[in-house]
Amino acid sequence: MDDGVKTLTTLMDYTTARQKVLSSNIANSDTPGYTAKEVDFSVFFDKARLKMVATSPMHYKTGTQPGHEGAVIDEDTLFWGDKNNVELDMEISKMTENGLLYQGATKLISTKYRLYKSAAKTTAQ
Repeated sequence: MDDGVKTLTTLMDYTTARQKVLSSNIANSDTPGYTAKEVDFSVFFDKARLKMVATSPMHYKTGTQPGHEGAVIDEDTLFWGDKNNVELDMEISKMTENGLLYQGATKLISTKYRLYKSAAKTTAQ
């Protein structure tokens, strides 16, 4: 699998995790004391960054790549009178954006696989 497919798959993992968090925010919009959550985008894409290659024993070693732990963070926004900071309009807007991002990633992966399939057919002939 090429790096583009891996990155798109990671993007789909991110949007899936974010969808769950945003759904939870909306479900708790009337819960007193609830703090809205968000998914930290950078945690998912640390693995997708270019890795340093040590070509000499004198090179520094790279650190371990983090997983998805710590990806959910509290949003830092103003709280309402009931100590709840969920803004329903913002959460719905974020869900729409997230859905479009997921849809775009799936279309790109689908296109890549169609290209691979076409190339395999051309090569086989």
